[in-house]
Amino acid sequence: MIGDLLRRERERQNLSIKDIEKATSIRALYIDAIEKGEYKTLPGEVYAKGFVRNYANYLKLNANEIVSGFNEEMHPQEEMHEAAESSFAEDARQAQPAQGSREEYRGPKITSLESYPMEKKSHGVRNALMVAAAVFVVAFAALIAFGGDEEPSAPAPRAKTQTAQQQKQSQKQTEAAAKPAADGVEMKLSFTDRCWTEVIVDGKTEFEGMAEKGKVLTLKGKDKVRITAGNAGALNYSLNGKDMGAIGQKGEVVEKTFTKETAVK
Repeated sequence: MIGDLLRRERERQNLSIKDIEKATSIRALYIDAIEKGEYKTLPGEVYAKGFVRNYANYLKLNANEIVSGFNEEMHPQEEMHEAAESSFAEDARQAQPAQGSREEYRGPKITSLESYPMEKKSHGVRNALMVAAAVFVVAFAALIAFGGDEEPSAPAPRAKTQTAQQQKQSQKQTEAAAKPAADGVEMKLSFTDRCWTEVIVDGKTEFEGMAEKGKVLTLKGKDKVRITAGNAGALNYSLNGKDMGAIGQKGEVVEKTFTKETAVK
């Protein structure tokens, strides 16, 4: 079990759970749950994977292999299902050439359409369409000939000239309406302490790991930015140039999503 592996390596390095908590900012409660395999105690799968990766990195283990093994322990049925699907797809791929080699029956070859009544029928339809088009052209020409001499009606008299104050107010309203909406989501993240963080911009992971004190991240998303913080009180952020303060409380695990619609509010 992954938890046993991490615990044995921690003990081999003469480290306590408190030592790991201080070094990684992962709460001792979650470290103990990982080592015992009590995954229901963890705040969520995304956080759990981040905690395991951070824990493995601190112990100088292969973090990718550790996280992969952790994922298999959490979803053993999914692993079996994926293996079965892969086997089925391989069998279907091997069987495909044999099916493709069969000659497809395409029916008798038609060499001429002259003997088919369909051709005569299509000639009749085409002639009817030509007659209808000619009638439409004649009618349109007659409409222009008899109605072209009419003079356009005089425009209605304009209302009285607006006052200078009304014009100024109207100009302000026009300028306000012409201002474009915010172009995407622009964010700046500043860390006042260590904080495990995951940042996903438009579905792509831009940062995942332990952010040290003083680190600054500048992000720009077209549609959406999602932030997960393991120590939310250490993460301050600004949204489209506006300072929003800390994303949460110290030691709190927070996940927030920002879209271009909410950014303009």
